[in-house]
Amino acid sequence: MKILSALIFSLLITTQSFAINIDSLLIKSVGGEKALESIKRLSTIHIKGSANMNKLYGTYEYYFKMPDKFYTSYTFPSFSMVQAYDGKMCWIKDLNGQIANISGIEKQEMLKSLYLNSYSYLSSDSLNSNVIYIKDTIIQNRNSHQLAFILFENDTMFAYFDAKSGLRKLFTSRIDQIITENHEYSYEQIDNINFPSYIHSIIKAANFSMKFYTEEITLNEQVNDQIFLKPDTQIVDYYFPSDKDKIEIDFQYLFGHIRLPAVINGKLRVWMILDSGAASNIFNKKAVDSLKLETVGSLPAMGISGFEEVKLLQTDSIQIGSLTLFNQVAGAMNLEQMDRLFKTGDFFGGILGYDFLSRFPVMVDYTRKKLIVFNPNKFSPPSGGTEVPFDLAMQIPTIKGSVNGVKGDFIVDLGNAFGLVLHQKFVESNRLDETISNLLEDKNMIGGVGGSLSGKRGTIDKFTMGQITLENQAVVLPETSVGLTGSEQISGNIGNQLLQNFLVLFDYNNSRLIFYNNEE
Repeated sequence: MKILSALIFSLLITTQSFAINIDSLLIKSVGGEKALESIKRLSTIHIKGSANMNKLYGTYEYYFKMPDKFYTSYTFPSFSMVQAYDGKMCWIKDLNGQIANISGIEKQEMLKSLYLNSYSYLSSDSLNSNVIYIKDTIIQNRNSHQLAFILFENDTMFAYFDAKSGLRKLFTSRIDQIITENHEYSYEQIDNINFPSYIHSIIKAANFSMKFYTEEITLNEQVNDQIFLKPDTQIVDYYFPSDKDKIEIDFQYLFGHIRLPAVINGKLRVWMILDSGAASNIFNKKAVDSLKLETVGSLPAMGISGFEEVKLLQTDSIQIGSLTLFNQVAGAMNLEQMDRLFKTGDFFGGILGYDFLSRFPVMVDYTRKKLIVFNPNKFSPPSGGTEVPFDLAMQIPTIKGSVNGVKGDFIVDLGNAFGLVLHQKFVESNRLDETISNLLEDKNMIGGVGGSLSGKRGTIDKFTMGQITLENQAVVLPETSVGLTGSEQISGNIGNQLLQNFLVLFDYNNSRLIFYNNEE
């Protein structure tokens, strides 16, 4: 995340670093020299309190063990979530109880939080080496100092300290184009160290708010390292016929979308789109209103051109062929645009995303219009394929690739009815439009969550993903700087018109895609 270049920072150091003594300000912010001595003796921090997530009330608990382990849990009436780091690996437990490794920009974001909460910036080899004074400003109606914390060589957080008390009042963090503001209030001292008792985190672009009220802080208690380690076993929340190695489910391939028959709560028969670009299963609100499902909260969802609010619903079962998912928390939103696309007169039920695809190894056979779902307890992939490893970014598979020799990160999106979509920032920063042939304007060429977009179509000479190379590949270039297509970290989106050239196996458990020739 290149918020400011090294050159600009060097200029700031030269012109502004004499305004305050950074070391003194940072030490004052935690409570002074006595607090600094207490921090040097810290072995663990344990914080408990209540949380309010978009008016959904619950509790949170935080463990930190010096120098580099943490565990945070959030518990709400119908679900819970965990984020943790064991010193090497970041992992999460999602709202359906599934556990996954976190890497890439999301891991980086978690480690930024660790950096602040561990007081790493106060270590003797850290002071002044990665913190820069920016300017004086006004925060919460008070004179404040703005500092930049430079992390991981190309990632920066900004923090604001009250000019009189020295207390930190705000820090901002950025993951891709999404900025989070963390406002800190009502400090209390524990063993001379200042801790905020109320934190309000805000993502304005997504209309998201989370409030933390600290109720108990314990320092230097014994903490078992086991809590930081990723659990060995997953919760089994599905039924797969135990006598089968694999099953096949017929699908419809309409307008570039894979449609599967499903039954919700044993009552409502619908068609659902298979979408690896969805971080959860999402119902079409119109289709499920008759079921009167319990609402358990809401979260923002980033779509193709912006954010929309997703209601969280509790389901008893979702049946797809002879497979069944039990007790799922799923999203619900207005998907009328997709409903109108198909014009089939049947119920469009919504989207099958991460919460379906991550449970089983799944192969998409576009030619035979078959979804081949493998028993995860008996799985061995067919031979002859080409493996491409992926990371999960917001629960979406993300692979390394290149366009005309320019490297980038690309999500693999079964919900993308087009082929290769190149994001605006990636195209502009690498001047790729100069190397794309047959460029033509196209209005309303893409529709999805957040609206529809106009842009251009064209052809690139070469696209690579892993050891696979495609020549004369058609591309779509949306014109937007917001939403998923406005990403600064993700270079593009690989959809069905490209993927249909292969049989594609999604293996979330081993973080890989396997591509097979259609002829095989």
